Amino acid sequence: MALKHDRDPSNQGEDEFPSGASMGQTERDGGFEIGAVADGAAVRIVLKQATLNYDVSDPLKSALKEHVSRYLDEGYRNFVLHLGAVSMIDSCGVGVLIALHHQVTAAGGVLACSDATPFVVKVLKMMRLDRFLQLFSSEEKALKAVADVA
Repeated sequence: MALKHDRDPSNQGEDEFPSGASMGQTERDGGFEIGAVADGAAVRIVLKQATLNYDVSDPLKSALKEHVSRYLDEGYRNFVLHLGAVSMIDSCGVGVLIALHHQVTAAGGVLACSDATPFVVKVLKMMRLDRFLQLFSSEEKALKAVADVA
């Protein structure tokens, strides 16, 4: 699967969190959407892959790193990762989450994960990753948590 790395103006526009919080411009890539919340409190990343595994992990990790680096360079430090579409995850997919977490925290930021399916939550808890990944049942709760840190 090839991911598009360049911004496509025709694929940008106003979006909303499922909780209703409005966002600014959103970039859409092959495996995710990313955009800053309109009030500047956080950057929202929505994974669109149903399966987060070996087949998609390397290009997804590379594209996420590039996009997140751009937001970090612009001064954003709070990120919310929406996992609602991910129904299956393997060790390579977990590696994507860990790499994203390390990238954000190394820059002094916070990453909150939201809306993970029961299977994904079970995998992350079995691997004891819930000890350092912040997991929230909704984007609204995750957004509030990262805003409280700021």
